[in-house]
Amino acid sequence: MRCFGIRKVLLCLLASSWLASNAIADMTTITVHENSAVKEEMIRLGSISDIRGDDPSVNQMLKSIVIGRSPLPGKSRHIDQEYINVRLRQNKVDLSRVSVRCPERIKVSRDYLKIRKAEIRKVVVDYINDRIPWDRESVRIKRVNVPSDVVLPKGDLVYEVVPLKHWNFVGRTSIPVIFRVNQKFQKKIWVTVEVEVFTEVVVSSRPLERFRIVSREDVSLVRRNLANLSKNVINRLEDVIGKRTKRSIDTNMVMTAHMLDLPPVVKRGDLVTILFETPVLKVTARGEVRKKGLKGDTVKVLNIMSRKEVYGTVLDPNTVKVEF
Repeated sequence: MRCFGIRKVLLCLLASSWLASNAIADMTTITVHENSAVKEEMIRLGSISDIRGDDPSVNQMLKSIVIGRSPLPGKSRHIDQEYINVRLRQNKVDLSRVSVRCPERIKVSRDYLKIRKAEIRKVVVDYINDRIPWDRESVRIKRVNVPSDVVLPKGDLVYEVVPLKHWNFVGRTSIPVIFRVNQKFQKKIWVTVEVEVFTEVVVSSRPLERFRIVSREDVSLVRRNLANLSKNVINRLEDVIGKRTKRSIDTNMVMTAHMLDLPPVVKRGDLVTILFETPVLKVTARGEVRKKGLKGDTVKVLNIMSRKEVYGTVLDPNTVKVEF
């Protein structure tokens, strides 16, 4: 009887050992790393731990469990085992079937790209040089101010300088630069730039009174920075000579389009020939201009002989053509 009792105890111990070994074999082990770096916006269990078990589908399911939101690129956050256990229970994981091995404190960092200010500056300078409409020798990029380095998530990076609609690549402005990672918008910054363009402009050589017809002796070409001038400055002498000043102009003033106009070909009171002409008939009469006009303008003319007023087109200082 005593021998039989000992044998029974031994069999029980063997059975218990066998059951325990099978339970361990069926157990999935999750070994969480003390420090992990993640790339995605969400922290998944598989990205911060090693998961080992006999069932591949269970392993894959555990790896895909979202533990929480990732920190910002270049930043980190801390979690603990209790937090992981809560997330496992929320995902219907039987904690009696898994063994979670964790350090006391788990640090999760976010992988990142850092684009230095110097690199962004080069991109903006290349953009300006590729598109500036001026002669390169006359251009000086005086300033390119990038506010800071840019930190972004890791991935396929593309950045783009956005064209400005109303900037002619002269003077000071702010240019937007957009950053995308994996084709997804991440950030926009504004880069301050200042561009100087030195070119010849027309300048008055002497004081010019109002309504003066400008001659070659009245003007000269001087090299100036366009960034300090009006947008409608004149840089060709032929665009000034022969025109009339609309106001008084001091010496050494940069000439602009709004300072000048074309002198009238005819003025009120001028005597002209009124021309009536068809393919088979040509009639002329003396007339008096009632309104000033340029070549091609329509003006009112008094027929001196008939005392009737007619409208005609100014052909030259002596002729106004009237259509039948």
